[in-house]
Amino acid sequence: MYGMETTLITTAEVAERLGVSIPTVNRWVRDGRLTPVQKLPGIRGANLFRADDIERESA
Repeated sequence: MYGMETTLITTAEVAERLGVSIPTVNRWVRDGRLTPVQKLPGIRGANLFRADDIERESA
């Protein structure tokens, strides 16, 4: 789909937008409440989320 950009945000940005802590976001991922679209490489690779998905979650 041309012309459509997806903004990806980090766990910290998700926590800030939803008004919760980073450990809470990580727990929600583990429990299946939130689904990251990408996990960066490495042992502690960051989860990335679609900003649009998080906006819908906060509504």
